[in-house]
Formats: sequence, C-alpha cells, structure tokens
Amino acid sequence: MYGYIKDPENPRHLLIDEEAAPIVQRIYKMCLSGMGPSQIARTLEAEKVLRPSYHLNNIGMNHRTDLGKNPYGWSETGIAAILDRVDYLGHTVNFKYQSKSYKCHKAIKRPKEEQMIFYNTHEPIISQEDWDMVQKIRNGRRRRNSTGEVNKFSGLLYCADCGARLYYHAMSKAANSHFQCGTYAYNATKAECSTHYIREVVIEQIVLNEINKIISAANIDSNALIEIISKRNADISEKATAKRKRELTAAKKRYDELDRLFTKIYEDNASGKIPDERFGKMSAAYEAEQAELSKTISKYSSAIIEQTNQTQNAKKFLNIAKKYSQITELTPQILHEFIDKIVVHAPDRSSGRRVVQIDIHYNFIGTIG
Repeated sequence: MYGYIKDPENPRHLLIDEEAAPIVQRIYKMCLSGMGPSQIARTLEAEKVLRPSYHLNNIGMNHRTDLGKNPYGWSETGIAAILDRVDYLGHTVNFKYQSKSYKCHKAIKRPKEEQMIFYNTHEPIISQEDWDMVQKIRNGRRRRNSTGEVNKFSGLLYCADCGARLYYHAMSKAANSHFQCGTYAYNATKAECSTHYIREVVIEQIVLNEINKIISAANIDSNALIEIISKRNADISEKATAKRKRELTAAKKRYDELDRLFTKIYEDNASGKIPDERFGKMSAAYEAEQAELSKTISKYSSAIIEQTNQTQNAKKFLNIAKKYSQITELTPQILHEFIDKIVVHAPDRSSGRRVVQIDIHYNFIGTIG
C-alpha cells in the first residue's frame, strides 16, 4: 500500500514509508485547501512526483512489468482512492474484494458494510480530524466549473422550502455568480419550488462575518460564546443541568424512602398493627408513586446524559473556534470545520427590498441566536 512498507521483522505489520507518507499527507492537505482529485493529479505530475506503482516498484513492493509510459502520470481515480482509504488512520481493512464466482476470479469490491476493520494495527499517516474533514468535503462535492474547480460552498447550501441543494451558477461577471435551488433551476414547469437564490459574494461575506464573530467571542471570552450557544438551547446551561440533577436526586431519595415505608407497613401488617384492607390501600399507593418516580428518574437521567453530550459538543466547537484569531478568506476546510449546512429561504419583498434569510447550522451545536 502506498505510504507504507512491510516490517522486515514482521511481514504482517506495516511501517511508514518516509518517502511516500509525506506525499499522502500533502494529497490530503491539497484536498482540504479545495483542490479536487484531477487538480491534485495534475499538480503532482507537473512536479514530477513518481506515481504509486513506480514508487512501489522502486522499493521492491511491486513487481508489475507493465507500469505505463509516464512514471509521473497520476490519475484522478488513484487520488480519489487515496483520499478514501481508512488504512491511513492506522487501521487494517480486510475482505475488501470477492470473486464473482468460482469460475470467474475477477475481483469485485464488497460494500463497505461487508468489509471488516481491525483498528490501530499500524501507525497512522493521517489524523482522524483531517480524514473526517476530507470525507465531508468530498461527499458534498458537485459539478466543477469551467476552470475545473469546485466551489467552496458546494454541498453546504440547501433550500428552506423543498430541501434540495442549491447549485452554483458561474457568470462571466463574478459579482453575478450565484447559487440557486436545484428543484427550481432544473424543473421545466418551475412549479415544484420558488426561486431561492443568493449571490456568491453575498453569502461569502455573511458567513465570513459570522464565523469571525464566533472566533472573536471564543478568544476574548470563551464563556461569552458558551452563553451565546446557551441562549439557543437552554438545556446546555449550567443552571438547567444543576436543576435537573437536584430533581433527579430528590426523585431517587423519595423512591428509596418508599421502599423503607413499604417494608415498615409490611411488618406492621404482619404483626397485626395495620389491618389487611389498610395495608392494601397503602401498598397500592406506594407502588403507584414508585412507578411514576421510575418514569421521572429515567426521564431526568436521559436528559442529564443529553445535556452532558451537548456541553461536550459546545466545547468541541469552542476548540475549533480557538484555533483561529481572524479569518480573512474562507476555504473549504474552514467552512467544513465550522458549518454543517446553510439553509436559504425564499426572498421577502414586503419591505420593498429583496431580503433573503439564511440559517447557518454549525457543526456540533446547530444554529446560534
């Protein structure tokens, strides 16, 4: 596998190939910067970086005789395969392929759910964070424009009414380039949705400003950012968590108290202090109250776990924001680090001006404000 060599002392163990591993890392960084597989392939070819088959042949890990005429001819599919490999996280993936039949030995790739992953079998080349970000960027990619590039917002913009993606329309005048609802743009009758669109320069400025506000809050006063997030969702505030913990403690205390009371009336009934009829009514009341308390305990326990998860997610988002001091230009990596999706509403012209509402859904925390 490109990026690794076999351990001389244990052929089943992989060691990092010090020559190829930096190329793998660079391929991931180029993808994070916004370059697609074809652009990456052209860049490596122009820089005369040996493609994997030639490199592996040079170090004795490939014995193919037909390597092609161009030792630097990286392919788009080859780059895409590198960007998709879980192995670079330090895991081994087995059962990737199967034969079509016992008569036909042609290898067919198995669905990912049928493959088996053995974790932490060798040293990783790519961090989990970078790998996840690359998958997110690639999953959101759509059509390339005339320059061969994919717009940085590709895969992030959605229509508020029909839920379809907004597609990029590059215009000869850059200021007029825009995103438009796919349902409306590619439906002949235009009846299934209305014209949701927003200019690229507008969405870029709005998002840049909003992300810089978050970064500023995170660096000046991290508690202020947590407070902003808390206003959106009161469940993650410290007061809400403390209140539910108090209520849970009280419910558990009363549940245990009812156990003791039930034991006492049982003993009093057995000794004749409480008649059977009275015991029946009291025990039924205690059991009914305990049943309700069980529901309350379960409800508050689940809520506290959810609150804890939300708090952890808020801290994860805070750590992302703290990585930056100020952003002057949006990149695909920055956008996908911060943003899950952007929802664009239909234009409102009630004020006499065209006003478009957008909802920015951030990773881990959703919308703010």
